[in-house]
Amino acid sequence: MEVDNVFHLPEPQTPEQPINFNAEYDHDGLANCPIVIDNGSTFLRYGWANQPQGPYVAPNLVAKFRDKKSNRPVLLFGDAVDIDTQARAAAKSPWEGDHLNNYEALEAALDFTFLHLGIDTPTVDHPVIMTERLCSLSQSRSLVSEMMFELYSVPGVTYAVDGLMSFAHHLSNTPLDARDGLVLSFNTASTSVIPVLNGRAVYTKTKRLPFGGLQASQYLVKLLQLKYPNFPAQSQLPLPQNASLQQKEKDLEELLSIREWKDKEDEDAFAARLIEADIDSEKVLDDLIKKLELDLKKARKKDAGEDESMEEPTFPLLDVPDEELDDEGLKEKRRQRLNKSLYDARVRSKEEKAKEKAAAEEEARLEALERETDFDKWSNKLRSEHERIMTKMKDREKRKVELMDRKSAASQNRMRSIATLTTDQLPARKRRKRGEDDDDFGMDDADFDIYREIGGGDGLSEEEDLSQLKSLETRLLTHDPNFSMSNTYASLSTRKSALIRAFCPAQDPEMLQDMKSKYQLVLNVERWKVPEAWFAPGMAGVDCAGLGEIIANILGSFSEHDRVRLAKNVFLTGGPSQIPFLSPRILSTIQPLLPPHTDISVQLAANPQLDAWHGMAAFARSPEFGTIGMISKADYEEYGGDRIRTWWGGNPNYPI
Repeated sequence: MEVDNVFHLPEPQTPEQPINFNAEYDHDGLANCPIVIDNGSTFLRYGWANQPQGPYVAPNLVAKFRDKKSNRPVLLFGDAVDIDTQARAAAKSPWEGDHLNNYEALEAALDFTFLHLGIDTPTVDHPVIMTERLCSLSQSRSLVSEMMFELYSVPGVTYAVDGLMSFAHHLSNTPLDARDGLVLSFNTASTSVIPVLNGRAVYTKTKRLPFGGLQASQYLVKLLQLKYPNFPAQSQLPLPQNASLQQKEKDLEELLSIREWKDKEDEDAFAARLIEADIDSEKVLDDLIKKLELDLKKARKKDAGEDESMEEPTFPLLDVPDEELDDEGLKEKRRQRLNKSLYDARVRSKEEKAKEKAAAEEEARLEALERETDFDKWSNKLRSEHERIMTKMKDREKRKVELMDRKSAASQNRMRSIATLTTDQLPARKRRKRGEDDDDFGMDDADFDIYREIGGGDGLSEEEDLSQLKSLETRLLTHDPNFSMSNTYASLSTRKSALIRAFCPAQDPEMLQDMKSKYQLVLNVERWKVPEAWFAPGMAGVDCAGLGEIIANILGSFSEHDRVRLAKNVFLTGGPSQIPFLSPRILSTIQPLLPPHTDISVQLAANPQLDAWHGMAAFARSPEFGTIGMISKADYEEYGGDRIRTWWGGNPNYPI
């Protein structure tokens, strides 16, 4: 089945060259230059506030493990996690949903950030502006502040909300007190709806939906698992037999070369060589060599097949009389007689196979001659036979259905046959000798057809019909261009309708026959069901109000004048906001909530994933930075780690 718009999943990109940590760092030139960090759940974006190329971006993943070969601790961050399988298994994120809990991973991420920026001083002598979640827990903020001031000794930290900073970057040319709008921030684990009036967020009417990109991805995976229950977990094709044999020979040569060092090195050096090759001991090495030699011997013998000449064994004791042999000779003679009978059986079997092979080749030759002489006649002959067998199998299925109704004619005939069998068997009045009154039942194979008839069959083997069908279909598919997979018995018997075929391609026999199609996932209704889960989270198992209901409640809590001000600038930001046709869907949700002909504008951020960083960088370059929102080390020492200052781009410091 041909599928349009095939998209290939991208392979994870690993860094080709190591990152130069000490490049382009000028302590005097970058004095007091703020460091901007967007600490996202999926990606970490960081950089200097004045760097023109934008932020550095890396996956927010940390892998800490001990390498098996070198037995050394390894710490990887970002793209480097995908290099090793052991690293991928040990990967962790600083975030658990919407909560910052893994502070060891956060410390590793910050170490990487400062090293990449080239900071080689004992302390970080630059102010930091860093994102946090809307209404973040004070415990999370306290530990982050403790890390910043105690571990890195930064002069000051400013905490900002990513959605508000993206909104500020969007309206950078608008005065602060004229910024009105409804900010919809789509994050990895949540979605926030923030009303903004006069440049300040109205936190008392802000709502957060516990459904984000992570939950949407999990919902999509569940839908695909239900749709494709037998989808291959890994796209790994079996190796050809010759390639597998060559690989085993190569592995055996490597193991033998390792064992040769046993006599050239002392025990400690040889043990270190075994550990380097990931082999536990010398006994394990010998077992591996023995196993590979045995596998290679079996593989070579299997490859030889019947082309290998069979040497005729000799049995000299069979012609010697028993009187001339002692006890050991008699035992050996019995063993040779048994071996001779087995050898004769193998010879007869080989001769029968050769005759069958010759007959099959002659039949194939005659069929090829007929096909070349009169192709239409050959094709019509095979198609007629194919149709006859399919009709017979359909009649068999129909008869099975009729037998389920005890009032049908087929069921009554079955009961009549059973009654006839019982009346034909006369009760035995006296014990008869074996062999007397034998009715010869079973001497002919057709006698057993009565059981097939009673069981609902027609006296013919269904397996034989399937085998004949498969042979006919294989020949027609190979030589007849007008015979396709849609004409096969499997396709005709399983296809219910065009609708089922379109929405359940995994049940299509044509797709099952194509190796490439087996590793494809066809998306149809899932493309709409997953984005719609933001408006109806109950579809994905999240018990909460949808995005449309949340927007309706927020707008309903304002006056009519303020509702119009908010609707004039509905702003979407965050990675999941890039879902196609999300803006028209939100527009259709807001329109019924407002009077007719109300000016409603739904706008998507220019770069939903990087606008928050650019907004923080612009604020860090402004004269306001350092005067509002910043927590100094003196504030930390006096008020504690959970201390924050309320400002237009951050969280409030009062209970909501």
